[in-house]
Amino acid sequence: MNVTVLIIVAIITIILIIVLSLFGKKDDGKTTKPKSSKFKNEYKIEASYYSGISKNKLNLIILSVILVILFISEFFVIRMVKHKENILKIQKKKYVQKLQTISNKIVAFDEIKKEYKKIKEESSLNNKIIPKKDSPTLSLNYFFNLTDRYSNYMHFDFALSDSGVVKVDKSVKFNKYVLTGKAYLNQIYNFLDQFERQPRFYTIESIALNALDADKRGKIEFSLEILSYYSKANNNEIPKIAKLHKRHLKFNPFYPRIHSPILPKDSLFTSLLDINMAQLVALTDAQAFIKDLQTGLISSLKIGDKVKYGELDFIDWRQQRVIFKINRYGLTEKQYMYIEKTDVINLEKEKL
Repeated sequence: MNVTVLIIVAIITIILIIVLSLFGKKDDGKTTKPKSSKFKNEYKIEASYYSGISKNKLNLIILSVILVILFISEFFVIRMVKHKENILKIQKKKYVQKLQTISNKIVAFDEIKKEYKKIKEESSLNNKIIPKKDSPTLSLNYFFNLTDRYSNYMHFDFALSDSGVVKVDKSVKFNKYVLTGKAYLNQIYNFLDQFERQPRFYTIESIALNALDADKRGKIEFSLEILSYYSKANNNEIPKIAKLHKRHLKFNPFYPRIHSPILPKDSLFTSLLDINMAQLVALTDAQAFIKDLQTGLISSLKIGDKVKYGELDFIDWRQQRVIFKINRYGLTEKQYMYIEKTDVINLEKEKL
């Protein structure tokens, strides 16, 4: 109920009580004969004249007034609290808006800072430096430093194939180098990316990339022809390798996603259990006992233990089976092996 309504009801109640108290019925003086008296001719006169407000009614009025004061005080306190609450809500809204504005400005500043850094890096591409000297030793040292920093120590063969003078400018000479080797695509990409963005002036004349077999795990053969320019007319030293942002390729088009089974030659792989030539003979909730049909040996496997091309993924005690995750051809699939009462292997496959 509204506080204002309660106050009005209380005030009306108090006014009614006061009116009834002030204008109530008054009793006249009475002379009564006592029911028993020791003296026959003696009367006891009891006069009770009602005048004014009785003590009980006065207490009731005082309590009612206090109640009204409490109601009024509560009304003003609630009003004051609501007023402050509204002010605080408005201030909170303003502060939230200011905070959001500041956050947006910070994000925008960070984005501007990143863009400025990128623009600064890209602008350095137009400021190439031709040093005053070059030799196979100097260039090879430069290539080594570049691969060590950005290409995870990519290995390559290095050779000087030609040298001469630039036709359009006789003061500028060049050396042609050939780099060949085997590396992962990201290593080659990082090397070429940094090679083009560094301040020293080189040109890449040709690139040849050839995919290797799937068992090489994404490695490719490469061959690069690079021209290194120098001029004695310049007084420039060989510039240091700049610290630039490192970029990566997310996809290797030279590595087949679906391929023939890879057969590692290491002893660890050959010692692993081949589940296509095995039988599940016993099972607990934590271990699977699998018999190698080629050797007759029984292996105890737990979840996560390796087998050829995969691992034991789950032990299904209720259905009396185990589940393997196997990847032979580049696609991971689940293979189920059940406990068999006969000599027939029960092995089901399911692609993931």
